[in-house]
Amino acid sequence: MVATAVILDLDGTVWDSRPWYANTIARLSGVSVLQVERKLEEGASIVIAARDCHVSNSRLALAAKQNGGAIELYEHVVPTLDFIRERGTPIGFVTNLPGWLARPMLISTGLSKYAAAIATPRRGIPAKPKPHGIRRVLAEIASELESESGVWFVGDETVDSKAAEAASVKFAWASFGYGLVEPNRTDKVLKSFKDLLDL
Repeated sequence: MVATAVILDLDGTVWDSRPWYANTIARLSGVSVLQVERKLEEGASIVIAARDCHVSNSRLALAAKQNGGAIELYEHVVPTLDFIRERGTPIGFVTNLPGWLARPMLISTGLSKYAAAIATPRRGIPAKPKPHGIRRVLAEIASELESESGVWFVGDETVDSKAAEAASVKFAWASFGYGLVEPNRTDKVLKSFKDLLDL
């Protein structure tokens, strides 16, 4: 069955964000790039890493708006999303990034045009691994959705797999992302972004 909807994580799935985060925080704070990279590799979120380096949310949001387009998309992202959209499959994004950061980044990279719905953590929508973001996107695209049995959530970390399981949708693991170990509950392993075309 061809996917009836594709819902995507962002960091480590659609784009390789750590270099952009590290360089941006270093530029805004004067802290070394290596120091910021170390924080991110140890699991600190971008918001915590920025705060620890005394970079405010507003300055980070402005950087995303002005220079977010410099973030490195994984290979084949744009042509793959073009094809998925052209075949009529709705595309959603669910991320643990705050909306004030995720939305300007999606706009700056040109990816917002693909989004039938976007869910970020806020009141009533807790972050992954809770399923609320996925369910929110499904509610927003309900009129375009032929069947929920063909919905895929694509992510690179265990929290993504757990969110998919809790939302009762299939999970595709982006093995090219940041997660080093395949989550236990994985329905398909993607070796590159263009493998989404096989969903």
